[in-house]
Amino acid sequence: LETVCQEVLVTNEDDTRLAEALQRFKTMLLYNLRGGKYNRGMSVADSFSILASTTLATHDNMQRAIRVGWAIEFMQSFFLIADDIMDKSLTRRGCPCWYKVEGVGLDAINDSFFVEQMVFVILRQQCQKESYYKDLVHLFQDTIFQTVVGQSLDLTTAPVGAKVDLNTYTQERYDTIVQYKTAYYSFYLPVAAALIMCGINDQDILQSTQKVLLELGRYFQIQDDFLDCFGDPAVTGKIESNYGKDDPSKVKVIKDLYTSLDLQKIYHQYEETSYKSVLQLIENLNVPYNKQVLTLFAEKIYKRTK
Repeated sequence: LETVCQEVLVTNEDDTRLAEALQRFKTMLLYNLRGGKYNRGMSVADSFSILASTTLATHDNMQRAIRVGWAIEFMQSFFLIADDIMDKSLTRRGCPCWYKVEGVGLDAINDSFFVEQMVFVILRQQCQKESYYKDLVHLFQDTIFQTVVGQSLDLTTAPVGAKVDLNTYTQERYDTIVQYKTAYYSFYLPVAAALIMCGINDQDILQSTQKVLLELGRYFQIQDDFLDCFGDPAVTGKIESNYGKDDPSKVKVIKDLYTSLDLQKIYHQYEETSYKSVLQLIENLNVPYNKQVLTLFAEKIYKRTK
């Protein structure tokens, strides 16, 4: 991680007037990028190693895939920095959210802008001379757009500090938020990046692959929502809340209601059904690449606890 941070900061280090800002940015990057599961980033390297032909599977190309994975981790980081401010969250991965760190505050907004730009610095540094560079940049741009749209839908559906109109919270709205806010960047992006780096950029193949991965993304987000309520905060790193309120008595009321509805049993039934459904989608997929790249993703998140 420190090596990658140093690589992205080296662009401007010759200007000594920027030394203080660059040191602060390094501290910020290390704070926000440490402690995650790195599933998205590692999935690029894992996918590339499965998909790449013997000719493509060189040390340099593997290192390039690892760096593209880090670009996704940087993308995730700038989303989370901003998301925590908008949601007024207190902790992230068991530590204070970046904007809650003493001396940071709303300066974190500018920090999120910086991290976003570093995504494209990584891509330029690593892939500018490659034939797929333009396709890769467009993929990242499209994914950022999709995620921002999903975040907007999430914010307008459940505005923080305002009365929530539950009539707007339909199954269709939930599924749309999940697809745009989570599934595109967490599931489709890593595999699509690896496919493009391996020269597989046929739109029909990418679209059929996307269908499977968006379904996996939906499964993942429902897991996440379940863990927010029934997971162990010591494992998830999140503070329990009831629709944005962390008053323990109010949390208990909602959790007791969920327990009376036997939601844990319903969820575990859903988890099994959804997992089998995704595996069936993968089996039915007609693509010219090793489908293990998709089953690997499913296996990573099946029955996860954080």
